[in-house]
Amino acid sequence: MRLLPLTVLCGLAAAVEQPSPEHLLQEAVMYGSSTDGASYRRNLQQHLTELNGVKIKKLANNAYVVRYEEGAGKLLTPIVRYVLLNYHREQWWPRQRVNLPLLCDNVASYHWNGTVLQLRSATGQLLGDLAIDGSSADAPQYVQLRYQGFDDAVQIEVQNTLDIPVRLLPGLFVVYTGTEPSAECNKIYIAKLQKECVLHPHETRQLALPLSTGTFNSPQRVKQELHGTYVNYLAFGTPDSPLPGAQEYVPFIIRQADSPLSWTSAPLCPEYVWWLKYTPSHLSGFDSSVRTIQVWRRANKRWYPAGTLSDSVLDKVRFSKETMPYCLNGHILHIGRPGQEQAPVAVLLPLPDRPREIEALPCPLDITMCLRTLSSPQKTWHIRHGEWCATFDFSPLPPEKAFRSPRFLITLPSADGGNYKHTLSSRQRVLVSDVNADNLPDITITPSDVVFYGSAERGGSFYSPPAPPRSTKYPPNTAHACTGAFSVHF
Repeated sequence: MRLLPLTVLCGLAAAVEQPSPEHLLQEAVMYGSSTDGASYRRNLQQHLTELNGVKIKKLANNAYVVRYEEGAGKLLTPIVRYVLLNYHREQWWPRQRVNLPLLCDNVASYHWNGTVLQLRSATGQLLGDLAIDGSSADAPQYVQLRYQGFDDAVQIEVQNTLDIPVRLLPGLFVVYTGTEPSAECNKIYIAKLQKECVLHPHETRQLALPLSTGTFNSPQRVKQELHGTYVNYLAFGTPDSPLPGAQEYVPFIIRQADSPLSWTSAPLCPEYVWWLKYTPSHLSGFDSSVRTIQVWRRANKRWYPAGTLSDSVLDKVRFSKETMPYCLNGHILHIGRPGQEQAPVAVLLPLPDRPREIEALPCPLDITMCLRTLSSPQKTWHIRHGEWCATFDFSPLPPEKAFRSPRFLITLPSADGGNYKHTLSSRQRVLVSDVNADNLPDITITPSDVVFYGSAERGGSFYSPPAPPRSTKYPPNTAHACTGAFSVHF
């Protein structure tokens, strides 16, 4: 038998399986589906026949982009979806998706650099950004928005910086305030643009817009002085004219420059923005509403998802529909107010100039985002409480052991001089708090039954006593106060 050279064998192993157009379209449509996978797949073939404008373009041997239109005849504004698919671990994976209303779809060309796909119009405007690593580009400033005050209407200045006309569809202008450090960011105006507005090249115009009604975000109905304001725009409704021409720009979202391209988000500081979504729901007379907060971090001139906080209902307590207040105090993000309606949470945000030390707080401090940063594959952290200090290591597992979801290894010094090693799944988080009220910081892995209790022995260490069979999850006389209502997903 003739043996193949090693180089030939390596080439065969690295060969990319070229997919069929049907398979690519199916994976693209399945991406982001909120329905049950099994039931959705049963009706998938029927759903595929209802799609319009399907186009599949090969970017490289390991990358494709799929475009299709969805909702024609069912939605007021049909949606155009662009999905980036990448070949990884012998399978094709959808990586990111950009959704544009059909009336905002001016995409004329694709620009691919091997990891990032840019969707651009015929005149060069950036309309979408898709990346294999899940990051997002800065929002372009083709149209600048400025809040000018409130006098019986919300005064917004819009400025077209392009050499082509800009058509603003009916939509919402949201005014945010309170972006200074330690300020509570929950005061907003929501104004409504009721008719299309066409801006000529380099035109500046003043808009007097009425407060919006009928949205789940209740607008402020009192005249007030606002400081540190900025404005976002989000299109909605039915456009008054057909598909846009190549020589005009029709934005769907207008964001400020230091924000991700495709999210209606609020800045926390120069390195972070957040995005809040409220999903009301009631089941069997109980409130099952969910508030979701997605935090994005800026690194290497792009925005990366840092984590997602999901706030669920506690027992029979009902959520308020108001925007959740938040306050950034130094490097710690406080979300929510203490009280019956919501459990506050403190999240440690990793900043480039922050030392790797964590000072214990009276309330549970979520350090997960700070641990899972992009800058280093392994880090040593220090937890301080007065004179007491303990160190621990946090590192990602090798890819061959991580399977589909990333997993991480946390290493803690034990009181007997050894080390505890615990594997974290992608859906677990790490809290620092005083669980057993002994005035020493503890580490809780949640959701799970694992708690590492602080010990002053050997200059700072942890112990983890085994729970007796068929008993409580935690030792007797332990006040487990850090389960909370928040969970972090990656």
